Amino acid sequence: MKKILMICALALSGVLNAQTGGTIKGQVYSADSTEVIPFAIVRMEVAGEIVSVKADFDGKYSFYAIGAGKYNLSVETTLNGKTTVNGVV
Repeated sequence: MKKILMICALALSGVLNAQTGGTIKGQVYSADSTEVIPFAIVRMEVAGEIVSVKADFDGKYSFYAIGAGKYNLSVETTLNGKTTVNGVV
C-alpha cells in the first residue's frame, strides 16, 4: 500500500482578519513519486469541528476563511488509506 504525501503548498494567503480569515491550499501527491492523487478527502479540525473538502482531478484542495493558528490536516483515499500532517500553520 502506497503512503501518501500531502504537499501543503499552503501558507495562509492574504491578510488574516476577523472578517475573512486566510486560505489553506495544497495538493495531494503519492509519497514515493510525483504522482498526483485526485479526489482524495482532506480533513481539518477547525474550532472543534471537522471540516472536509474533496481534492479535484489535479489533487488540489482549499480551505477558506480560516483563522490564524496551527491545524492538523489528514488526507484519505480508498487505495492509500489515511495520512495526517500535524501543526500546519
